[in-house]
Amino acid sequence: AAATRVGGSAPISSVELSGASGTNGWYRSGVDVSLSALDPDPGSGVQAIYHQINSQPVQTSTSFSIPMSGIYALRYAAVDRAGNQEVTRTLSIRIDNLAPTSQAAISGAPGAGGWYLQPVTVELTAADDLSGLAGIRYRVNSGAWITGTEIVLDTDGDYRLEFQAVDQAGNVEAAQALRVPLDQTAPSTSYQPDPRAILGDNGWYRSVVTITLVPLDLTAGIANTFHRIDGANWQTSTQFVLNQEGEHVIEFYSVDAAGNVETPF
Repeated sequence: AAATRVGGSAPISSVELSGASGTNGWYRSGVDVSLSALDPDPGSGVQAIYHQINSQPVQTSTSFSIPMSGIYALRYAAVDRAGNQEVTRTLSIRIDNLAPTSQAAISGAPGAGGWYLQPVTVELTAADDLSGLAGIRYRVNSGAWITGTEIVLDTDGDYRLEFQAVDQAGNVEAAQALRVPLDQTAPSTSYQPDPRAILGDNGWYRSVVTITLVPLDLTAGIANTFHRIDGANWQTSTQFVLNQEGEHVIEFYSVDAAGNVETPF
């Protein structure tokens, strides 16, 4: 007599995923998919496992890869040799292997040489096309990282601002660096008569006098120093000689590299 096998129960399939796990159920790399199935005793044995990704054609391979970023609906079901098919299972596979991108917008009064002359506000924005933006963080002059999108710099200094965005999958953007130099303070200039000059009575000199101007700027640095004698044209130098008899009016001022102009002395 011939043996008759009847498989009354549908097989049961399962799936294993491997890839770089991110956050919030996302993967941060391509995903390898492995399908397997068992046919419960007494069973006829698994004949095939069918799967479909989104609207692609149905396949019967049990191992395959999904390399690209995207949101995928994986539908799969096993069939045994007796023709029993399990209810189709559905699994969402979300891949985002691209970091978000951020940018900075600076508002402030620009001076010379890239310097700013008034308090600076930096606004950070970012975008992520797939999993979405989780946040933006920044740090100033290698300090602690701070989560936020607005930075106000109101103290003179040459700042290095670093910032980066993070998406919902856990991808972290490579830190971007931005120089923000701020100098709100005009330079100051002092003068020094040559100590070898012969000083007479009542503030008068009885010899030729060499005057040296000493400019000072603690942030951007000095760009130029100007002087004039008795209302003549302005000259650029830090040293000059008074060799004409008489009472002279000396005016001088300095300009720093940021463009701040000292009030003439």
